[in-house]
Amino acid sequence: MTPRALLPLLALAATVSAAAAQAGDGDSGFRRQGLAFTNPGHNNHDIVRTADGRYRAYFMDRGAILSAVSEGGRRFKIEEGVRVDGGHPAVMRLKGGRVRIYFSPFGEPGLRSAISSDGLDFEVEPGLRLKPAKQGAPDSEGSIHPSAVRLGDGRTRIYYDAVGESEGAFDLGWNGVMSATSDDGLRFTRDRGMRLVADDLRDAGMVWSPFVRREGRRWALYVSVEASEKPRRNGGIWRLRSRNGLRFARKTQRKFFGVEPGATNVGPGPGGPQNTPQDPFLLKVKRGERLFYWEAGEGTYTAFRPQR
Repeated sequence: MTPRALLPLLALAATVSAAAAQAGDGDSGFRRQGLAFTNPGHNNHDIVRTADGRYRAYFMDRGAILSAVSEGGRRFKIEEGVRVDGGHPAVMRLKGGRVRIYFSPFGEPGLRSAISSDGLDFEVEPGLRLKPAKQGAPDSEGSIHPSAVRLGDGRTRIYYDAVGESEGAFDLGWNGVMSATSDDGLRFTRDRGMRLVADDLRDAGMVWSPFVRREGRRWALYVSVEASEKPRRNGGIWRLRSRNGLRFARKTQRKFFGVEPGATNVGPGPGGPQNTPQDPFLLKVKRGERLFYWEAGEGTYTAFRPQR
């Protein structure tokens, strides 16, 4: 039993804690709700609605893309079997109900795709959707973490991490975010220039794992940021906006969703920066929308924002 004298102090502490949690989330309005996927090996989630109105999540796990299904978009049940051999899935629903996954084939640079009529049994489509660029280009060694969107004119655009030549043991060769566009969803041409590099954001040591979606009249790019300085303040998920999906405003000086306020270890670690939200995905659900994000060594968390 708690002594009555301590109750006001406990209430004050709870109020301060709640305020700190909200303040730590930038201007996003999302409130953290804990783990959605407890296995830290399950990451890079992409989620689509099924034909019967449920939600299906596709994610990578040790060289394979698996899936899980949910009634309401919060609690998922893992489905048996492997959907595709590869990683970093980006999923699109096509006309007629088919589903296409763009993915990174392990051990091979570039992007491939697979297609399914039921969202479970996939057939890998011949050829590469995006071949590695020539030596010296930002993505000469590969393109990973794709995010696929359908443009207003029906074309498909993929945003991805550009992987180039590594300059040392501690350099991953990740150079920033690029994009490529296709008329038919199969043959892609790189868009000119970079969409985002680390120098575009304050104190960013590296930017990676883009998620892009349409928001009103603009495109929004959500990206993981590992801060080179003050990781607790600047690390996490940042958002930038664009009118045409190619030139994103660099005026953003405040992160979208940040480090857990109570986290003690926010430095670099195996698999990525510790206690730092990364690999974002936003899902519209009943009465609001849900943010999914991965934390290295922990699992995939979720946060909820009520409909405004």
